[in-house]
Amino acid sequence: MKSRLLLAGAVAWVSFTGFAQGQDVPGDSKWDWVPLERNYPEGTPVTVEIRRSNIEETELEVRVPGYWKRTVNYGGNPHTQIRFPDPVLFGEGFPRLQVLEALRNGNGFQGLLGEGGLLSEREPFLKEDDSNWFDFPDGQNASPLSAAKYMQSMRIGVSRGAFPEGLIDQQLGDLTARQMIELGIDPAGARPGIPHLRGLIATSLGSKPGENFRVQVLNHKKKDVTLEHPLVPAGFSGSDEGENFEGYDAPELRDRDFYENNVERYNGNVPPR
Repeated sequence: MKSRLLLAGAVAWVSFTGFAQGQDVPGDSKWDWVPLERNYPEGTPVTVEIRRSNIEETELEVRVPGYWKRTVNYGGNPHTQIRFPDPVLFGEGFPRLQVLEALRNGNGFQGLLGEGGLLSEREPFLKEDDSNWFDFPDGQNASPLSAAKYMQSMRIGVSRGAFPEGLIDQQLGDLTARQMIELGIDPAGARPGIPHLRGLIATSLGSKPGENFRVQVLNHKKKDVTLEHPLVPAGFSGSDEGENFEGYDAPELRDRDFYENNVERYNGNVPPR
């Protein structure tokens, strides 16, 4: 049997364009909230609603109310760093949003429901009971599970490239993507850090993407944003394995050729070369 994951969104795709100004930045600036479309309150969560779910398909709708940005100094150059509010998962199979709002004392939820809220036009159609898939059935004498654990199970963040520990003490200088690959460095860490929505989707055993499981975007609304500086590189992470591992700071590499010459859409993935 084939299954599908369907995606729809109000503002589910944000495209950033940056321009380097060539000025010195003595330190990192403070985070500024940038609402998209309406003037949503700072910290209004990204929402992921399960519109419907059955044996053949699951439909998710993603809404992005805004993001934070700041200017940082990376490798001696000014860059823009962005981050998004933590997402909230709700809809079919989950309790009402008000349950999570009560657990969080309303922090960040003022921009979701009510007039002018991110979900204002959806509110009349939202479920009104607290039934869910994760609690034990009545009569099992089990303690109720916290809804927050399941309704806040998704994350938005930047994936960092791997950096070989053996290169830590070397003076690398400017490297091309091909040179990084030859050294075992993931070039994605030296290119713009693109935040991604991450979560766990369970499918039938043996399902293969593109065959009996596929992801389809039904519709999306794109928002183009021009930044003062280019997006900061994703950065690197290293292995935490070993008995005496003490950690290390990876160098701030920047794929200058990519930043200066790339004109194609970039989603954070680097194809092999």
